[in-house]
Amino acid sequence: MNIEIVREYCLSKAGATEDCAFGPDGVLFRICDKIFAYIDLNRPDRVVVKCDPDKSITLRDTYHGIHTAWHWNKKHWIEIHFGTDVQDEIVLQLIDESYELVVSKLPKKKLVTFPEIPQGWHYHHLFTTDTIMNFLQDTSCESIAASNIDETIDYILVTADHQTTGRGQRDHHWEDEDGANLLVGIKMRNLNIPVSWHFKLTQIFSIVITDALRTYLGTHVKIKWPNDIYVDKKKIAGMIFENKIEGNCIAESIVGFGINVNQTIFNSDAPNPTSLHIELGHEIDRAVLLRKIIKHLPKLIEMVKNGKYNQLAFDYERRLYALDKHHLYKDNEGHFKAQIHAIAEDGMLSLMDEMGRVRHYYFNEVQLIR
Repeated sequence: MNIEIVREYCLSKAGATEDCAFGPDGVLFRICDKIFAYIDLNRPDRVVVKCDPDKSITLRDTYHGIHTAWHWNKKHWIEIHFGTDVQDEIVLQLIDESYELVVSKLPKKKLVTFPEIPQGWHYHHLFTTDTIMNFLQDTSCESIAASNIDETIDYILVTADHQTTGRGQRDHHWEDEDGANLLVGIKMRNLNIPVSWHFKLTQIFSIVITDALRTYLGTHVKIKWPNDIYVDKKKIAGMIFENKIEGNCIAESIVGFGINVNQTIFNSDAPNPTSLHIELGHEIDRAVLLRKIIKHLPKLIEMVKNGKYNQLAFDYERRLYALDKHHLYKDNEGHFKAQIHAIAEDGMLSLMDEMGRVRHYYFNEVQLIR
């Protein structure tokens, strides 16, 4: 064992960073700004890690090469010497335990852990990824905790602090500030609902996200057909879906959604973004918002699977943006004013123009101008 191996191993931990905050002669390893290991370059034969106080006593009684850490809180930190009776695998194991101990103490708003996960769900947090959708579409993602993911797990919930290539509808780029927003993917397994019901999943997620945001902003939050979430005339959230079809059924579905939570500056060419922070003037705990969203999801999904979805359509329509007035739209024939007339079971939008003509559109066939 040596400090090069230790450094490489520490940096392999999810979200780990290094710095020399104590000076150029030492390297600190952190998770979410909290230290879990330290190397003193003037003493390259050892590493300092955090340890449970009771276990620290046992380790020091068992190994000659483990001591209380010099210049550290001796109750919580130990010093492991290389080339002693402490085997290499024990060194790495104690680094693992230090990392997990620090992670377990992180505030919930960091989303690294999410203790409120419902029964039948599996949770995983990513610090950075290309897109959560890609992560969930990769079947190898389920190996992250294979012992916990079996046929009884119906929902795999993944959050991320940052997506390097996040996307929205029509492959538009989704801008996010690292750690500021709520970026979520949910793989729904064992769905087995008719393909014709695909829009009901859109309705479910549109409703639960809208209702969660309404606890902060009231009825100013509405659904812009089919699944953008707006605060007045500004976009605060969006979502995309990918379905796995088997025969005539949707066997699995992945939804990815992003909510602008604490970001206050947007540099992309998105015309009308907003966030909870912008609207309220203060930061919002992302974990609290996530808890509000997933609280009612399983119940609504089970209602749909059991064929009880009439209320769903009603709840979706009464939350629609631009519902009660004529607005300016644009299709391939040009601009026109119309009012929402109906939403079909498959998501088709019917608009009645000022001449009384009912026009029918699927997604991407019409655009709301204002």
